[in-house]
Amino acid sequence: MQSRYNRRARQLPVLPLHQTVRVQHPGNLRCFRTGTVEAQPRPRQYVFRLTNGRTVKRNRVHLRLVPAAYNSDTTLQHNGAPAQDSPCLRRSECLQQRIGAS
Repeated sequence: MQSRYNRRARQLPVLPLHQTVRVQHPGNLRCFRTGTVEAQPRPRQYVFRLTNGRTVKRNRVHLRLVPAAYNSDTTLQHNGAPAQDSPCLRRSECLQQRIGAS
C-alpha cells in the first residue's frame, strides 16, 4: 500500500531564507496570503512573516513561491490574481467580480 502512495509522491524544493512565498489559508484552502521565509526549524517546516507582521509556522506543502511579477506585499487569490487586503472571496463572489469588471 505504501509503495503505491509513494509512487507519485515527490520531494518539494527547499525554500531559501527571505524568499517571498504564498501561504495557504487554513480555513479557506483556495486563498493565499504572502509572506517572507524567516527560518526552517525542521525539514519541511517553515516559519515566515506575513505582510501584516504576524509570524506563522506552516508545512512546506502549504507554501508556494511568489511569481516575480508580483510585489511582496500583495495578497494572491487561488487563481494567482492579486487581491485587496480584504478577506478571501468565495468562488461565486470571484465570478461575480469578474462579470462585473468586464
